[in-house]
Amino acid sequence: MLGLKQVHHIAIIATDYAMSKAFLLRYSWFHAAKRSLSRSARLVERGFGA
Repeated sequence: MLGLKQVHHIAIIATDYAMSKAFLLRYSWFHAAKRSLSRSARLVERGFGA
């Protein structure tokens, strides 16, 4: 184990956005990811990161 005291952010790369979001939001410590995932979805809809 690395002995980390805190985590700044976690990057998850997935091909199925809806399934990934549903999976992540099942866990209470991922509720903060909701805002980030919503922003990511908007960027994908606009053609960025697709």
